[in-house]
Parts: sequence; structure tokens; C-alpha cells
Amino acid sequence: MPLAVTKIALWKTVGDAYEIVFANPGRFLLTAGAWLIALTAFMALFMFAQTALPFASVLPAILRLGEMLGEALLSFAWLRSVLSDERPRALPRLGRRELRFIAYAVLVVAIVRGVLFFGGTLLVVFLSLTVVLYHLAPLTRSVTDPLQIIALVVLLIPVAGVLLALPALAEDEHDAVLSRAWQRARGNGIQLAFGVMLCLAPFEGIKVVIEKALGVPVWQLWIAAQEGRKVIPAPTPLQVMAATELDLLLSFLGAAITVGFLALAYRQLAVNGATEDSVLAP
Repeated sequence: MPLAVTKIALWKTVGDAYEIVFANPGRFLLTAGAWLIALTAFMALFMFAQTALPFASVLPAILRLGEMLGEALLSFAWLRSVLSDERPRALPRLGRRELRFIAYAVLVVAIVRGVLFFGGTLLVVFLSLTVVLYHLAPLTRSVTDPLQIIALVVLLIPVAGVLLALPALAEDEHDAVLSRAWQRARGNGIQLAFGVMLCLAPFEGIKVVIEKALGVPVWQLWIAAQEGRKVIPAPTPLQVMAATELDLLLSFLGAAITVGFLALAYRQLAVNGATEDSVLAP
């Protein structure tokens, strides 16, 4: 007789993930503060330095890598905060546990993005062939953008389970972490995929609005320069600074809420749904 499948309480879990962050702003700022200060100082040095800096041509790329490292360590600290009520450190620690988490996080992200990239490429090829074979007019963004969003969610469903490896790693699980994550996620691919999208989408939408109002962050300017493209209209240094700072803050907020959702989903599935109210006290 097959075992009963525990279903994630999607809307409550997403709501709790948001509540944990916004009901505990001090805890979030303690977790993200050091990274925001360090990255802001690094960016200001790059934008307003009076003399040429070593490696100035690649400093935006280094800043981007610093942001990704910050998101990984913030995610680890926030998972520990949600799952074990462990108070975050003002200065992030980089020990063996954190390095193990980062290594697995890179693998998990590579798996998810690999599937999304491969599936997205197939979608582009399919749409292109459809336009050619049926002599359709070129598809407008009003058609392609919704299709891309639908495809993203659909492609995320079969691989979303691997994301549950992240809270398991934060809880110091060993041995077959990825396969156990798949097993725990059985029957919850849709809930996990939609939950992740609901956690990330608002912040990605705000980023689009900010880019239209202020311009793109500094690393996107750097990529455009490497590709020989011009960003029009060209933003001022203060606009670049503001856009980059807001991008960092939104990225850290999105990361905290997303891993908070994964932590709560993991708790429901790891103990077969026998959970109490998991929202941290402010």
C-alpha cells in the first residue's frame, strides 16, 4: 500500500515566509547588514574613486560575485534562524558547514538553471519553427512574455524538489542529501514551484520598475560594455549607485523569503506535516 503524500500548505507557507521577514526586520538587517555595508562601500569606492584602482575593469564582476556569496551565506543563516531559531551573527562566519552549504547550493542552482535553460531553449526553437512553418507574423512580447513565465513555472515543477536539499543542509543532514530531497518533495512539485515563484516574483518585478526609473545596476553596465553595447539613456553615477543598492536589498529580501519558504516546506515534509505555528516571534 503506497504511503500517503503530505501536501504543503502553499498559501500559508508563503504567507509565513513573508511574515517571518517583515515581522522581524531587525533580524533580517542583522543577517544582511554586513553584506549590504561591505558591498555598498566597495561599490562607492569603484564609482567615486579619484584615482585608478587595481583590477578596475573587473570590479563590477567582483561585486556581483560578492553579492552571490552574500546571498548564499545569508540563506544559510536565515535557514538556521527559521529552523532552529538561531540568532544570526552580525559578522558572517565562513566555516566548514557554510562552505559545504555553498558547494551544494552551487550544485542545486546549476541543476535548476540547467533544466530551465535547456527547456527555455527548446521553447524558443519550437516557437521559431511554428512561426516559420505556419507563416505567422513575428510574435510580440505580449505573447512571448506570458509564454516564458508559464514555461518557467512548468519547467521548475519537476526539479523544484532538489531545492529542499538547502534546508536539509542547514540542519546538518548528511548522506544522499539530494536524493532525500527528491523523496521528500514527492507529490509537491507544483506547490514548491509556485511557492518559489510567489516569493521571488514581486522583487523581480520591482527590479524591472527600478531599472526603468533609475537604470541598471553596475554589473549590467559592465556586461553591456564587455559586449560593446550602449545603455541608453546613460545613467549618472548616483543613479547607478542607487539602482545597484536597491538591487542588492531586493535580492537579499527575495533570498530570505524564498529560503524561509523552503525551510517551512521542509519542516512540514520532514516531520510528515506534524508542525506547530512556525512564525518567529518579532
